[in-house]
Amino acid sequence: MWFKKRSDEGPQDPAFSRDNSIPLPTIALVFTAIEAILDNWVTGEWKDSDFSAEVYRPKFDRHLWMLKDFEVKTSEAKILPRLRTHLLTKARKHAKVEEPSRTASTSTTIDYAAAMADWEGNVLSDGENGDGHGE
Repeated sequence: MWFKKRSDEGPQDPAFSRDNSIPLPTIALVFTAIEAILDNWVTGEWKDSDFSAEVYRPKFDRHLWMLKDFEVKTSEAKILPRLRTHLLTKARKHAKVEEPSRTASTSTTIDYAAAMADWEGNVLSDGENGDGHGE
């Protein structure tokens, strides 16, 4: 599960929401799942079907394209960025997870700088070109 409880992956994984909003592919997946449920009711009676990539990948791709297109065409109003942030805030609230601290990105920058300094301090042995292989 991603947002059922505070220990789930979504609320805990900072990579899930690098820009502090629900990613567009996640929204496209939700749209695709809703479409799959509606497909099950197309005859007016429930008919179980397979929610597989083979069947629903084209529909997912269409939803994602439409979301990206909508975001571009409404960029001045910032509709989707605001909605995506709102959705993540609500998801975290219902999962009873606190908003991440704003220092998270700073620590990533510090970690990156430390890794760069560490790498610069390493001396490669003769014959290595930096990728672990010889020339």
